[in-house]
Amino acid sequence: MPTHPLDRRVLLKTAPNFRDLGGIPVADGTVRAGALYRSATLAKLDGDDVAAVARLDVRTVYDLRTAAERDGALDNLLTRRGQSGSTYSPTIPTTPRPPDYS
Repeated sequence: MPTHPLDRRVLLKTAPNFRDLGGIPVADGTVRAGALYRSATLAKLDGDDVAAVARLDVRTVYDLRTAAERDGALDNLLTRRGQSGSTYSPTIPTTPRPPDYS
């Protein structure tokens, strides 16, 4: 799917920022191609793009949007494949906590 060996993009019309992180250096080598992907929202994933991403065998989605960003814009990948939905890993608490100065 990528257009060039150095171009990690997976060409999708409804998720244009979807990329394979394969080849990125890590402590003990590099990320294996086809093992880890990143993208912006998958809420608009539709049509042939759903099938294309399904062929990549994505099993877990870590949604790093806040609850407010995610509300009403659920990802369309796992729900369209008949699975329970994405794994949600919030990055910002829903209700901000006051600082602890103790």
